[in-house]
Amino acid sequence: MLTKLAVRYLTYRLRKDEGFWIGYKANIAMSFFDNFYKFFPKTKHSRLSISKFCNTSAEEFLNLWTRKDVK
Repeated sequence: MLTKLAVRYLTYRLRKDEGFWIGYKANIAMSFFDNFYKFFPKTKHSRLSISKFCNTSAEEFLNLWTRKDVK
C-alpha cells in the first residue's frame, strides 16, 4: 500500500511540477543514450540524432506513465 501511494504522489508531482518532469526526462533519456552506445558501439548515427531519439522516447514514456497527452 505504501508503494502505491508513493507512485501516485510521484505521478502527481510529475504532472504538476515542470522542473520535476524535466529532471526525470533527462535522467531517463541519458539512460537510453548510455545503453544505446553500450549495445551499438559501432553505430553510424550522429550523437545529435541519437540524443533526439532518446529525448523523444523519454517524453513518450513519461506521457504514458502519467497519462498526459495520451492520444
